Amino acid sequence: MVPPDPLAGRRFTPPAAVPPLLARLRRETRAAHDRIETLPALACLLSADLPVKAYIGALRGLHAFHARLHASLPALLRALPATAGVPDVLDETGLVSLADDLAWFKARPKRKMRMPQGVATGAAALGALYVMEGSALGARVIGRAVQHSVGVAPGRGGSYFCGAAAETARQRWQGFCRLLCDVEPLLDGAGIAEVVAGALASFACLESAMAGPNAAAQDGPSRTLVAAPPHMAAAIPSLN
Repeated sequence: MVPPDPLAGRRFTPPAAVPPLLARLRRETRAAHDRIETLPALACLLSADLPVKAYIGALRGLHAFHARLHASLPALLRALPATAGVPDVLDETGLVSLADDLAWFKARPKRKMRMPQGVATGAAALGALYVMEGSALGARVIGRAVQHSVGVAPGRGGSYFCGAAAETARQRWQGFCRLLCDVEPLLDGAGIAEVVAGALASFACLESAMAGPNAAAQDGPSRTLVAAPPHMAAAIPSLN
């Protein structure tokens, strides 16, 4: 006698197919993504003995990167054929949170960065947005680590990693994916190549922001935080 199938009669929703352009972005930027994950300025955020100055340095690099893109992406993205989702994905919660965190530590923002070379069209800006919103997906994991290692919290130097910016990262990423799906059918081969090139240029810009000499925290007033016993050992999630 064949035992009854416990799953019989149940409905399953098959996983949504990955849009071809998103799959290509993941594939062609994998090496750049891997380099970002191993940058000391980012990898150290998961360390149990993270120095406060290193944390501030990471905030300064991320703020410079977000500030540069937020200043230029809106106009470029609105030149795309399908722009209905642009206001949703250009939420400034992350940028505002980074500025608040720096202000709490009384740390000056990093000097203004140049726009990533090659990000001058709507298609290339879509690639830049892939990097900006994708990089925020790991904020909650990092947030749990820095709460224990540095002692930050929302409104106390941890708004970006522990507050609304981290909580809405998945929602913003889903908004970006919807925009990508809307735009992809309207792009020709050259446009698709521009999206990929924009993502690669933005990864290089982020790498420069986090690895440059100006990423380190400058001397000045800072706060002494009490760190809790370390117990975090997580990996920075991949873009998904």
